[in-house]
Amino acid sequence: TISQHQAVNVNVNALHANCNFSDAQSAHGSKSTFELLTAIGVFSSCRLPFLIRNAEYFLDLSYKTLGHGITNAVMKHTFFRHFCAGEDR
Repeated sequence: TISQHQAVNVNVNALHANCNFSDAQSAHGSKSTFELLTAIGVFSSCRLPFLIRNAEYFLDLSYKTLGHGITNAVMKHTFFRHFCAGEDR
């Protein structure tokens, strides 16, 4: 029998075989314009050393000025959605 790790590797290899990143439609066709613009915004902000070094400060500032509800909603629908597979309930 194959291990769970081997099964994941087989699935990832099959996925890579079906992806053609030189073809933008194939690579990003399932994403909306809004999703692509959000991804550009997330990656662009991750390239700013000042923002990265001070991320905790800006997060605390956002909590104080906008509140936890708005800050968490923005983080959930931008960075979390982009970098995390989902959340446990």
